[in-house]
Amino acid sequence: MGGQGDPPQPDGDPAGRGVNQHEAGGNNLQPPPVFPEPIRQADFEVDALLAEQGNTLWARHCVLCHGAGVVSGGYAPDLRASTIP
Repeated sequence: MGGQGDPPQPDGDPAGRGVNQHEAGGNNLQPPPVFPEPIRQADFEVDALLAEQGNTLWARHCVLCHGAGVVSGGYAPDLRASTIP
């Protein structure tokens, strides 16, 4: 089960920020921001019993890293835009 020890940090920075370094007269340009693809609407009907079973499994094994409502805090992938149905 996850949640043991310190979680991995994006780019080695505890707050998830990048570091900008510029020299006098330098022209370091930042790359354009990368945005996730829009969330696709589900094209199936949810089975309530299976959804409840999945919710129980999620709470037990996944929520610590991937977050409540699949909204990650940056420690693991944010699954709202996952291509896996």
